[in-house]
Amino acid sequence: MEFLYKFFASIEAGVTQPWHAIPLKVAVVAVILLGALTVARLLAIKFWVEVSVRVERRIWYSDVLESANEIGARVGNPGWRSNLPRSWANLGRRSPVRLLRYSMARRLVRQVSMEKLERMTKRRNTLEQLSRIPKRVVNFTSRRSLVLLASGATVYQYERPGRTRDDLQIIADEIPRIAEQRTWVPILVLAVGVFAFTRSGSLIDRIRARDEAAKDVNRMLAELLAKLSQLDVALQEVHENIDAYRSAYLDVASGAAESGRAWSPEFGFESDHYGLRVSLYGRKSLEILLEEPEFQRLQCALDAVADHLTEIREKGISSVALRILSPVWEELYGCRLQSHLYHSTSRYAAGIKYSMLGLGWMKERLEAKERHFGRLAKKDDRDDGELDSKLVEESYHLDDLILQSRLAHCQLQKIKRFLLKRLHGTSLTKLVSAVGHK
Repeated sequence: MEFLYKFFASIEAGVTQPWHAIPLKVAVVAVILLGALTVARLLAIKFWVEVSVRVERRIWYSDVLESANEIGARVGNPGWRSNLPRSWANLGRRSPVRLLRYSMARRLVRQVSMEKLERMTKRRNTLEQLSRIPKRVVNFTSRRSLVLLASGATVYQYERPGRTRDDLQIIADEIPRIAEQRTWVPILVLAVGVFAFTRSGSLIDRIRARDEAAKDVNRMLAELLAKLSQLDVALQEVHENIDAYRSAYLDVASGAAESGRAWSPEFGFESDHYGLRVSLYGRKSLEILLEEPEFQRLQCALDAVADHLTEIREKGISSVALRILSPVWEELYGCRLQSHLYHSTSRYAAGIKYSMLGLGWMKERLEAKERHFGRLAKKDDRDDGELDSKLVEESYHLDDLILQSRLAHCQLQKIKRFLLKRLHGTSLTKLVSAVGHK
């Protein structure tokens, strides 16, 4: 504050007219505040991005490998699972650090259960919501009205230190006298009337166009809410069977149908009971899963949402829709819904269909990984250890992607709740509406 007052003194020395110096001081304070708020906004956005990008995992795969190597289980070597003790009691040396490494290494042969994935999703979703609080606070304090008010208050405190109470009392005493002089009321009404009538055509047209666009968007957003509700139900049905999709994915990636050996993170490659396992989780069962009614309902729901958003864009009211949906912009971006409102090319129009909401990402990733793992399995000098380690790593990535898919589902539910509140109103809007009717 002392630095600011010295800066004010230098302004007074250069500008002799006080009515020129005061606005200049306010402008200087406003620039300083805006600079500080911009830095704070960037830091808040960086904090939110860091929290949002870091999807919660079982634990980082590289850390797990390092812990396994420390206790003698080197992934890739034949029979590495036998070198991983089944219990902490089988450890040769017991210490807090070694027990911690053992607990981390045991994750190599365990897949995350669906119940644990659900808990991780809720925890990660809560953390992401909390990380938005600093960004929202900074955005609120960055409003121009608040910045100008704070700048004026700072300059006022410098110009009239310790006189705030006296000035407020003078203003309070003047209010009754000003209220008695009612000549300013008709003058204000006359000024507004002159402004309205001199620009009647463009002003009325703008108001009418804005109201009509808002009505159209509200109607289409109500229809969007119905389609998002159908998509929400379809996603819940698919996520109930996500364990079957995951098992089928790993079996196809490991080439169980071609090699005659099933694979699992816990036991690696197995040839026992192969026929029963392939009949349940092989290539054919994966194709059947992707053709079952719940998956087809999900695809139809995704197409319906994409078509409806495209219709909003084609009617030329996507900008109005985006302004209304601005409170849930991050969720729109995470679900790729904004692509249908912004772009018209077919490459972008398929955004939501191949986002983390559906399981299209699983099919595309599987096609790429199947070719890669197939080359390893067909080598003349085939190394089962290398293929096994790649499959263990892929199981980690698959769990991460499933978690991201569930987080995208949470984002979709936030959009749905926002539209539901807008359609039915909140407690505040209902109260204001009731007062207005009275």
